[in-house]
Amino acid sequence: GVVTTSEESGGGQPITTATYEIILERVYQSLTSFTARNYIKQFMDQNQVQMVGTSGTVTTLAAIQLKLERYDRRIIDGLLLETADLQNVINGLLEMTYDERLQHPCVGTGRADLVVVGSAILQGICRSCPVSSLRVADRGVREGILLELMRVLE
Repeated sequence: GVVTTSEESGGGQPITTATYEIILERVYQSLTSFTARNYIKQFMDQNQVQMVGTSGTVTTLAAIQLKLERYDRRIIDGLLLETADLQNVINGLLEMTYDERLQHPCVGTGRADLVVVGSAILQGICRSCPVSSLRVADRGVREGILLELMRVLE
């Protein structure tokens, strides 16, 4: 989603605040009907929802929140990240220049704008499904499925 959204939003051009807001609103609007159709608000009201963020943007934001000098998946995997803290990290990223993000040890080369696009997507998700925290998973969904299949085959 992040790379595709980045390409649809002018790929290769620095992400502006206006572009960020457009992406955020598009994600929010897209999820509004989905959450209504699937009764997600009702499940949230009954405290039956846990949000899990995997890989890429979420793990990068978690590393920035923890002020890590370099990314370390052992510290990130399983972390519970408060959405208020997440918003502060996103605000900090938006205040950085492209070059500052590029130089950040937890962002890295080639991700200086992708992390901003991913943050807009994540913020749209959090706006449509407001939770107080999300669990960070360093390993992706495909890895989890693969591990589960491996267990079944043992």
